[in-house]
Amino acid sequence: MSDIPFGFNRPGEPGDENEPGKQGPFGAGNMQDFAAMLHQFADMLSNQSSGGGPLNWDLAKDIARHQVAEKGDPSVLDAQRRAVVEALRLADLWLDEVTTHPAGIRTPQAWSRSEWIEHTLPVWSTICDPMAARMVESMGSAMPEEMQAVAGPLVGMVRQMAGAMVGGQAGQALGGLALEVVGSSDIGLPLAPPGVGALLPWGAA
Repeated sequence: MSDIPFGFNRPGEPGDENEPGKQGPFGAGNMQDFAAMLHQFADMLSNQSSGGGPLNWDLAKDIARHQVAEKGDPSVLDAQRRAVVEALRLADLWLDEVTTHPAGIRTPQAWSRSEWIEHTLPVWSTICDPMAARMVESMGSAMPEEMQAVAGPLVGMVRQMAGAMVGGQAGQALGGLALEVVGSSDIGLPLAPPGVGALLPWGAA
């Protein structure tokens, strides 16, 4: 009769989870992924609870940058920056002869897709935060008042999750736009900082 307790095996015997080449549902690789997911989830909630606004822009930026990185986002070379600066200055000279208003571009720049996301994020925040606030508030107050009183802190968590969900949607939209635009004024909004005009040398994806 075996002296090994029921349900246990010697290392290397069939059923041993430590046997090389075998990984259970919480093997080393899966545990790392699970821990990373929990860490990202904690960061997402801490951003919402620390007064980061109704929309989780850190999450939105991460999603957008990951989206453009998957399609390829080469850094802008010095030669490309010089070519963009000269092109914008030449365009300014042409427009100066046929228009009465100045172009307003004091600082021509060349951006990568990731730089387009970074530099335009403040404008998107100004535009989207009021709408996101209404959406998050409506999601948090969807329950009847009696249930909200009983739920207590859960209502706040629902609003945090709603802000994260809206942030994820905003990130996907920004990433999609970053793959299509060729400059800082494609969509008719002043997305660049004041006085800045930018082109993306790599153009649309």
